[in-house]
Amino acid sequence: MQQRSLGKLASAGLLASAVVGMLAATPAAASEPAEEHPGTPEPAAASATTAAAHTVAGKPAPTRDIVDTLLGDEHFATLAEALRTAGLIQLLKSKGPYTFFAPTEEAWKKLPSGARDELFGQPARLKAVLTYHILKGRVDNVGLHKLRNALTIGGIVSIDYTSGVKVSGGVVTHADIACRNGIIHAVDKVLMPVSRSGPRAVPGGKAVHKTASARGRATPAPSSAL
Repeated sequence: MQQRSLGKLASAGLLASAVVGMLAATPAAASEPAEEHPGTPEPAAASATTAAAHTVAGKPAPTRDIVDTLLGDEHFATLAEALRTAGLIQLLKSKGPYTFFAPTEEAWKKLPSGARDELFGQPARLKAVLTYHILKGRVDNVGLHKLRNALTIGGIVSIDYTSGVKVSGGVVTHADIACRNGIIHAVDKVLMPVSRSGPRAVPGGKAVHKTASARGRATPAPSSAL
């Protein structure tokens, strides 16, 4: 009986040794994790890269140009119509960049009676007025505070920042409206360009000549109505 028990134990020991040997012979590669490919970005990293491409200084980069931005805002309804009439849509949809001092609806209402219709009836004159609001290059509100005047496509505008920002007398009511091809500053006045060879044109009002006084200062002298 004792010999038979010893025989069984010996057989069990051999079987255990055989199992251990089989496990040891299993390739180590099977238990190793799959090889990583460092060149393939993780989904999260890819999303972050995509998001960064569409942000500027922590804000979403604008996708609309100046014209589309104006068309999407009811405060510039008359201005959008004026741009079409004057043939300036293509310019303000181009690459730019441009800074646009955009007259609001309130600005158009401030014109003398009949002045708006008068301008819209003369596209060339309307274009001259609107280009006086367009500056080549992108100048934000901080940049405006560093200027005394600026050369627009239609002439030189004065800039006063003693109390807020005024452009040739028009108050900037909303600054830094970002666009894909520039920036918009809303103003509460339709800016009228000063003619280099004649009186200052004021639709529906009077022309104003500049005459030099004895001390050399310019003094206005009213002339006949337009």
